[in-house]
Amino acid sequence: MSLEVTKQFTVDTDADELFVKLTTEFTEVGSWVSGIQSSGPNPKYAPVADGVAGGRICEVDGFGTLDEQLVHYEPAKRTFAYTAEADKIPGFVNDLKNQWTLQPVGGRTEVRLRLTADVTGPLGAIMKPMMRRKFDKALDAIGDDLSAYAERGTISARKAKELASR
Repeated sequence: MSLEVTKQFTVDTDADELFVKLTTEFTEVGSWVSGIQSSGPNPKYAPVADGVAGGRICEVDGFGTLDEQLVHYEPAKRTFAYTAEADKIPGFVNDLKNQWTLQPVGGRTEVRLRLTADVTGPLGAIMKPMMRRKFDKALDAIGDDLSAYAERGTISARKAKELASR
C-alpha cells in the first residue's frame, strides 16, 4: 500500500532563483532544515548537471544517516526528486521519495512537496497513520525552514533553537 503526503506553500522569492539555489546547494540542506544535523555530498553519485550533485548524505534526527540520490532533475519545469534510504527507516517502508515542484505566482513561488513511500505488511498497515502524521509534520517544518532560508537568507527559529541545544 502506498503512503503519500503532499504540502503546498508560498515563498516570497523568485521561482527560478529558488530552483537554482535548492539544486546547486542540494548537499547543504543540513545548514537550514531543522532535524538535519549535517549534510554533504555523496561521492558515490555522479553530478546530474553542472553544479548539481547527484546525491547527498544527511545525518537526521531519528533516522541516522540518510543516503539520498537525486533521481529526477528538470530545470525547465522547476522540479526535482530524490530517494532516501537509511538503516533506521523501518523495513516495512520502501521506495521513499520526495519531489519538489516550484511554480511562479507573480513574484513569489508556490512550492509543492510530494513525499511517497510503499508501506508493506501488517506492521506497515498499523504504522501507516503514525508515519503519515510524522511526515506531514516534517513537511510543515520544511516549509517554515524554507521561508526563512529563501526570503531572508537566515535559518528558522526552529533550526536556531536546535543548533543552540547541541
